[in-house]
Amino acid sequence: MQGMGAMTGKRLANYELGAPLGEDGFGPLYQALHLNLERSFTLRVLSDRFTFAAGFEGHFERVMRVLAELEHTNLLTLDDYGIDGPYAYQVMPFVEGMTLEAWLRQRPAQPLPPAQFARLAGQMLAGMGYAHKIGVTHLGLTPRHILIQPNGHLLLANFGLPYLAEQLWIAWNGSRSFGDPVYLAPEQIPGRTPSGTAADLYALGVIFYRLLTGAAPFEGPPQTILGAKLAGPPPLRARYPDLPPPLESLIMRAMAPSPEDRWESVTTLSAAFEAILKQGGYLAPPGGPPGSGQGSLLLSGTISPPPAAPEGNPAAPPAPGVSHSRPVRNTHPPVVPPAAPPQSEPPAIISWSSAGKGRVAPPPLPPPDWRQSRPLPQPRQSSALQQVMSGTIKLVLLVLTLALLGAAIFYGYGRWVQIQHQQATPPTASPTQPAPTGAARR
Repeated sequence: MQGMGAMTGKRLANYELGAPLGEDGFGPLYQALHLNLERSFTLRVLSDRFTFAAGFEGHFERVMRVLAELEHTNLLTLDDYGIDGPYAYQVMPFVEGMTLEAWLRQRPAQPLPPAQFARLAGQMLAGMGYAHKIGVTHLGLTPRHILIQPNGHLLLANFGLPYLAEQLWIAWNGSRSFGDPVYLAPEQIPGRTPSGTAADLYALGVIFYRLLTGAAPFEGPPQTILGAKLAGPPPLRARYPDLPPPLESLIMRAMAPSPEDRWESVTTLSAAFEAILKQGGYLAPPGGPPGSGQGSLLLSGTISPPPAAPEGNPAAPPAPGVSHSRPVRNTHPPVVPPAAPPQSEPPAIISWSSAGKGRVAPPPLPPPDWRQSRPLPQPRQSSALQQVMSGTIKLVLLVLTLALLGAAIFYGYGRWVQIQHQQATPPTASPTQPAPTGAARR
């Protein structure tokens, strides 16, 4: 794959590539102008590790069709896709933002306060829960694949690409593990195909751990990380003593070494998470009747972050929908994500557009599971007899064609030899004429 910016100014289909926006492991992203619509989009040119693999086009088409069904306010939507010559591309909406990874690196070792953690985690659970309901799993979620706007709105990105990599047997990090080993479930690191739901729950648990403690639970090479994962994550309260024990138990269960010991689904994890936040006073009671699901601000995916507070002032005013009815010990003031990454680091901005904002999730459809999604239209299979007859007819036609061609060549050669012979033979001398009559009389 060419370096960042190498394709600036080029055209793919109806898109003219502009400034590079970043690289997330699956291919460079560019701001792209749609020449007919005259609107900006984000266009990813997939890495040639995908496009050079056998069977790429069929897998790419099938995965993109499934991604086109994802419509949720906390999911990055797919607007278009295609293949133009040697390049395969995805088109997403465009609005400036930054990755959660870039934001966390700007505030190293700083745990999030519970109120702000609730807002970010709630949006992750909302987006992932919707995707799982329609049968789509991520298989490679990390903070690099979570986009966050300055107002705290959060989007999950890159669904389908880890699965595409897995299907094409693309080796990442020198093994068949497709992603960051810190966030992969233990069963993913050896390269076995895991349960997507269980693997996504594990990744969410690791991200929650990092948000609450300011540090990842595992470090080192993949084999060291695998051993630590199989032994179980270190307790959160060892790094965050003020963390409520029920919240620690919730995250530790999400990070259980065995898939069977984790939460059954994102829905059950979300329900337990919301109950813990209500009990701790971080979530206002729902405004609708019991069981209606209305009025809950945690999982709606539309919550703004708490306002910024001056450094050292933990008594920032609560955001709407967050109750502080009981005293909460909070030594870390809320921090609003900055609008841009630090200039000293490579650009970590990934953008998407207002076309992807505010979309309401449609009612769940029959699950288009990755392995059970609608197959591409396949040509009708012929019977064995039909195939034999077709092959025989083709063979007879080929023989007749060759025979006619040979006869034409033979006839033409014979005529050519005859003509050459006639031209090379001298004309025959005429018989001796009788002597004139006068001479005979003499």
